[in-house]
Amino acid sequence: MPRKRFPKRVRTIKAHVTEEEFARLKYDAGRFNFTMSDYVRRVMMEFKIPQSVVDAEARLEFLRINADLARLGNLFKMALNEDSFRGSGVGPDQIQKLIKEFEGARQFLLDQIRALSKR
Repeated sequence: MPRKRFPKRVRTIKAHVTEEEFARLKYDAGRFNFTMSDYVRRVMMEFKIPQSVVDAEARLEFLRINADLARLGNLFKMALNEDSFRGSGVGPDQIQKLIKEFEGARQFLLDQIRALSKR
């Protein structure tokens, strides 16, 4: 199978940047494992830059917390069936409030995960 040939790049664009801007461009290019030319070209041509490692790690952490909340909610529901819990004096209103708080926290985390995925 023949290799796809890309047009030869023969033109140079010169841009003046501050030391800080240069350092940031160099850092960002390295973060995505691009050469400086590849990174600047992608940004200029509005190519989608891959998600940052930080966003990916945050998404994973949110998913872990979400799973922990689900397990906690399930343990709470199991505790509701225990005789010792029934005699604790906790009323149905308090139980419903706590369940709603679990679900609210899980929904918030899912919304944050979706927001990070859209970046």
